[in-house]
Amino acid sequence: MMTVGTYGYVLLFLMIAEELQRDGHLIRLATPSDYEKLITDRSVKFYNLGGGPKKLSAYIIQCRGQLIPNLNWKKLVHEVFKQMAMILKMLSN
Repeated sequence: MMTVGTYGYVLLFLMIAEELQRDGHLIRLATPSDYEKLITDRSVKFYNLGGGPKKLSAYIIQCRGQLIPNLNWKKLVHEVFKQMAMILKMLSN
């Protein structure tokens, strides 16, 4: 699994990773090095993506939020949360 961003994003993916591990899946969470201790302390394998939330924030400011021109961010975020809700529902059964 992979996520970049702030602590909240990483924590959400970490909780999903832990649940998947409990179900017997082999999981490695790829994030910036800032979160290595958080992830490994909870017995999830870690893969360093480099960078970090401060670098990402600086890049977003530099690009004025347009990381991908003409992308419908509202639709993308809605779709991501819809998918996450579906995964969480599957995990709770």
